[in-house]
Amino acid sequence: MQGDAGVRDGLQRLAASLLDLGCQYMLDAINTKRLGLSIADGLDQLAGQCFSDAKDLVRWIYFLDGQPTMGSARSRPTVSQIVGDSLAAEGVFLNAVNQLAEQARVAGDMSVFHGLQHLAKWHSIGGGVLGATDRTGHIAWLQKQDWQLREFGEKDYEETKV
Repeated sequence: MQGDAGVRDGLQRLAASLLDLGCQYMLDAINTKRLGLSIADGLDQLAGQCFSDAKDLVRWIYFLDGQPTMGSARSRPTVSQIVGDSLAAEGVFLNAVNQLAEQARVAGDMSVFHGLQHLAKWHSIGGGVLGATDRTGHIAWLQKQDWQLREFGEKDYEETKV
């Protein structure tokens, strides 16, 4: 359905505002939890509601034939582009994590170093994390999707529920 451009733009601004609110609530929830305050659970719920409401607004934008953007996130027209761009973004993220881990190691902050190693592992292969034995990491999962897209083609890939 072709929607009014002004309405789509307004929905876009509201969705972005909700994501900002959700991120703020998330940070506040983490901070108040760290301080041992009982308000943390309520703030965490507010964050979840903001993210859920933003998801609904994005659905409306798509329904009105809009192309939503959220910060640096953009709507991508094909599954191949989604998978390819996501793999590239994960690679950039993983590189940044590894660089920071090395910086933390050199600085002697082994707690941050080990935490970042765990994060890097989860994003790359994921196996062995919290008892997992399969390759459920972000990059491993995206590589599987990429292989299936190349093997089956986009049309057949979309028809398989992978």
